[in-house]
Parts: sequence; structure tokens; C-alpha cells
Amino acid sequence: SGGSGGSGGGGAVSSGDKLNYNLTYLTDLCAGENITIKFPYSDFGVFLDGKRIGYTDRNGKITFITTEGKHLLVFIHIGNRQEYNISVKNCIKAFCGDKICSEGENETCPSDCVFDVVQSIAIVLSPQKVFKGREFTIIIIDDKNHVVEDATVIYGNQTKTTDKNGKATFTGFLGMRDITATKGNLTASSQITDIYSEPIDNIINKINNSLNCCFFSFGCGIVFIFCWYWWLLLSVIIIVLGVIYKFWLKQQDKYHIEQIFKEIKQEQKPKEKEDKRARARAKDKKAKAKKIKKEKIKQEQKPKKQEQKPKEQEQKKIKKEKIKQEQKPKEKEDKRARARAKKDKKRKNKTRAKKDKKRKNKILKQTNKNR
Repeated sequence: SGGSGGSGGGGAVSSGDKLNYNLTYLTDLCAGENITIKFPYSDFGVFLDGKRIGYTDRNGKITFITTEGKHLLVFIHIGNRQEYNISVKNCIKAFCGDKICSEGENETCPSDCVFDVVQSIAIVLSPQKVFKGREFTIIIIDDKNHVVEDATVIYGNQTKTTDKNGKATFTGFLGMRDITATKGNLTASSQITDIYSEPIDNIINKINNSLNCCFFSFGCGIVFIFCWYWWLLLSVIIIVLGVIYKFWLKQQDKYHIEQIFKEIKQEQKPKEKEDKRARARAKDKKAKAKKIKKEKIKQEQKPKKQEQKPKEQEQKKIKKEKIKQEQKPKEKEDKRARARAKKDKKRKNKTRAKKDKKRKNKILKQTNKNR
């Protein structure tokens, strides 16, 4: 197991102080180890990278397994805390006979630390003839005829690294012949003797094909360098056929969709009829229920109305009598006022008539005197 040690900076810690325990023994840690830390108190909260590991037991101990990398340990006790950074390495255990030279195996297992030293590397072309615009392969081997992996190969302005088989693929260019390869401190260089523009057989076949303007065994007697018109015709035909095919697909889709809708409608027709009938039945039930309620209400209200009629008639009579009694003195006063008004008018008329007579008599007397 990993290191375990006592606490440093002894004594109790007052609230509000920082914990100050000596954790310098948490060094040279390896991944996968069980680390035990001891504190003078129990119930210490221990957090690793923000995640709680647990609490110390009665003896103040807590154990956890380390993982590779840098981590932050935090200890909390009664509101006080201490942070401590630890780093965990991936310690590879040494095994004798695995042909891996680990630390300390020079003395304990010298057979794992004996290597065959490679002194030089070489460049091999495949194929030997390089053509312009075509790919060719470069193979890197060492002086013990083993392929060399991860070697850097430079050809012209192209730089590549070899794979597990020691191969790197390039494209041939005219005027570029130098090849260099490096692997660590070892270097190798070579030159391509000749770079061919194109094989003669391919050139002859191209010329013959350019002279025969055959289009599906049609027009083979026509001699023309570039049979562009045949290819133009072919492209036009392909485009037209593509458009027709797309249009046909759309029509087929429409037809299928229409058929599906028709089937759905046919399936829904009986359901719609049943729904209509059910709705009509529900309406009839509601109407009947309403009528029954109205009739019940009318029947309940009839005796009430009959009982209320005599009471209403009596109340009307009482109101009429009260109104008459209230109106009687008013009518008497109105009659008296009318009579008084008539008497006043008669008096006024008599006085006016007397005055008119007196005036007439005066006028007659004066006229008689004047005569």
C-alpha cells in the first residue's frame, strides 16, 4: 500500500483557523496504490477533485485508491479546511524478459537492455520506372533488411512518413528526382534516373480512340480529333431522361397519395354516419330532457300562481282604495279652486262691462253736446 503517516502541526484547531497538517509524505505516488492518511480526529471530511471520498474513522484514518494525474485533496473539520496538491504517476512495473528496458533493469535484468543498433537506412523504389502523374512507392529498410516505420521521406515538395510496412506513396513529377529519408540520426538519399511522361502504349491507344468517333457503333467512320458532339448529345439525352424520370416519380407519388386518401375516406364514411346518428340521438335526448324539465317546472308553478292570484287581487283593491282616499281631498280642493276661479272671472267680466257702458255713455253725451 501507499504511504501512511501521522499528522503534523499537533494540537486542537480553533474554529475559523486553517488546518495545518504536514502532508509532505504524499510524494512519489503511483497510480492504483491504496493511500492511507491518518489524522488525530475522526469525522474528517476528505474530498478529491471536488468529490467526497468519505470521512475518517474512529482512528482518524481514511484510505483511497490513486489515479494518474494531478489532483487536489481537501480536508474539512468543523468548518476548517486544508488544501493539498498531489501528483500521481503511471509507474510501469518492470518484468524481466519482456525486452523492455525499464528503470533499474540494467543491473537486475541486463538482457532486456541489449539492443541491436541500426547503423544505416536505404531507399527502395517500387516500381523502378516512374511516370509523370502516376503514383509510386518508396520503401525504407535498415542495414539488417528490416522495414523502418515512422521514417520521414521527402520527394520534391512532398513530405510523408512511412507506415508499419516502411512504405510511403508519392506522385511522379518531371524535373523532380531527389529523394531523402531520415530516421532519428540516420539519413539516406537517392535519385530517380528517369521520369517518363507517359507509356507509349497509352499514348497510341489515346490517339486511336480520338480518331474513332464511335457512339454505340454509330458514326465509326467519322474522323474527328475530339468527339465532343457525341458526348454533348449523350449528356442532353441523360438530362432529359432524368427530368422525365423525376416527373414520372412525382406522378406516381401523387397517384399513390390519392389512392391512400380515397381508402381513408371510404373507411371513414361509415364512422362519420355512425357519428352523425349518435349526435342526432344525443340532441333528441337533450331536447326531450329539456321538455320534461319545463313541464315539471310549469306543473310546480301552477298551484303557486293560483294561490298568488287572490292575494294579488286583494292587494290591487287595497292600493286602489288608498289612491282614491288620497285623491279625494285633492279633488275637493281642485273643485273649490275651480269655482273660485269662475267667480273671479264673472266679477272681472261684470266690472269690464260696467266700465264699457260708462265709456259709451260719456261718448254719447259728448256727441249730443256737440250737436
